[in-house]
Amino acid sequence: MKISTLLLGAAFCTLPLSLSAAEYATAGNGTEYSFETLSAIEGSNVTKTADGAFEVTADVTITAGDKFVLDKGATVKLASDVRIYLQGDAVMDGGDSRTTFTRLDDAATPAGIRSTVGGTFKITNVNFEYAGLNDYSDGGAEISNCSFSLCNGKISSVAAVNCGTTDTAYKITNCSFSECAVPAIGTGANTFCDLLIEDCEFFDNNTENANKPQLNLTVGLDKPVVVRGCTITGTGRTMVGGIAVSNLLVGQGTNKVYIENNTISDNRYGITATGPLYIEVRDNILLNNNHDPNPMSGGSGISLAGYSYGQSGIISGNHIEGHLWGITLIQCDDINCGQVDNPDSPGGNVFKDNGNGGKAYDLYNNGQNTVYAQLNTWSVAEQTEELIETVISHKIDDPKLGEVIFMPAASSSAIETISADAAEAEYYNLRGVRVARPISGGVYVVRQGSKVFKALVK
Repeated sequence: MKISTLLLGAAFCTLPLSLSAAEYATAGNGTEYSFETLSAIEGSNVTKTADGAFEVTADVTITAGDKFVLDKGATVKLASDVRIYLQGDAVMDGGDSRTTFTRLDDAATPAGIRSTVGGTFKITNVNFEYAGLNDYSDGGAEISNCSFSLCNGKISSVAAVNCGTTDTAYKITNCSFSECAVPAIGTGANTFCDLLIEDCEFFDNNTENANKPQLNLTVGLDKPVVVRGCTITGTGRTMVGGIAVSNLLVGQGTNKVYIENNTISDNRYGITATGPLYIEVRDNILLNNNHDPNPMSGGSGISLAGYSYGQSGIISGNHIEGHLWGITLIQCDDINCGQVDNPDSPGGNVFKDNGNGGKAYDLYNNGQNTVYAQLNTWSVAEQTEELIETVISHKIDDPKLGEVIFMPAASSSAIETISADAAEAEYYNLRGVRVARPISGGVYVVRQGSKVFKALVK
C-alpha cells in the first residue's frame, strides 16, 4: 500500500509545460547530469564560479528517465526558495571531501532537495546548511554520514529531513543535526514507514521554539520505528521536546516502537508516545528534560499516553534524573516497568531528583490499570517500601487510580558502584546484550576478568 499526500501531487509534474519561465527541467531522454554538466547548459539556472562553486538561482528538475550524479566535494549555493527536484535516478555521494549545499548569500533562504526517485533514494557524505531534504521516493531513503545545520524549513515545515512516503523504509545513520529552525527528523501524521534512526547527534533543533520535538515521528503500522544510540541535546527551549511518537489511528497495525541506548538532555521533555502503539524504552539516559514552565503540560522524562486506545510496552534500564516528573503513564493499557521473574521486563530503572512543587515524582500512574515497577532504584535514601511510596503516585493517593506494585526494589546492597571508565570491564544491559560503550547512570551486568556482578555505572 502506498499513501501519498495531496502536496505531492500539487508540487510535481514531469511535463516541461508545467514549469514557469524561471525553472529548468531536463528532457527525460536518458541523459546523465551533474552540476558540472548543467553549468554548461544555457538557461539551466546553474553557473560555475571562478572558485569552482556552483550557484543555482532558480529551480532545477532532473526529470524521470534521466540520471543525476552529485559532484563530489563541490560547494553548491542556492538562492532563496530554490529547490532541486530529483525525479530520475540519482547518485548522491559527496565523497571523502563531502559536498556542501548552502545559501547563495547571507540574505538567501533556500529550500533544498526534494526527491521522488523510483526506488530507494540514497545520500551520503553531504552537508546541508540552511537547506533541507524532503523525500517522497517510492522506496524511501537511506541517509548516512550527512550533516544538517541551520535548516530553515523552506523545503518542509515538518522537519529538516521529512520522511514522506508510507509503506517504505527510511534508514538514517551517523548523521548530525544542529540548530535547525524546524525539527530535525519528522514524518507526517498520515505517513507510516519503517524507520531506523541510529547513531545520530541532535543539538538544539526547532530553534523557532514551536510546539514540536527534535524528533517528531509517527508509527509505522506493521513496520517498526527505532531510535537507537543517539544523543539528543536541547538548550532549555520551553516548547521543544526530545522524541515524540504518535499514532492518530485506531485498530490498524502493530505499531511497534523501540527507543534504546539514547542520551536525551535539556529538552522540554525526554520521550513521549501518544495513542495506540507498543513501545519499548530501554537503557536510555534522560537528564534534566524539565524546561516546560507548566508541569501540567510537560517536563517528564518519559510520558506515555494511551488514552484507553491500547498503548502497552516495557520501560527498563533507564536513568531518569532531574525532571518535573520521572515517568507519567496516562490511561495506558499495560506498561511494565519491571517485574520479578519477567525476563523481558527486568526493571533496572534508576530515578534521581524528579519532582515539582516541592514534591518528588518518580512514577505517576494516571490511569486505572495496575502497573508493575519492581526491581528499580528510586530516588530515596533507602529502598524501603515506606520511602518509595513517597515518590510514587497511584491508588494509595487517589482511589480512582490504578495500583503500582513496586516491591521488591533493586537491592542497594546487591549493586556495586563502578566508574564508567573502569579498565578492562565488559558491560551488558539487563537483557544480557553487550553494550559497546559504557553508558553512565544505569544498572548493568559488569564482567571484570572472572568477576561478574551488577553495577550502578556512574
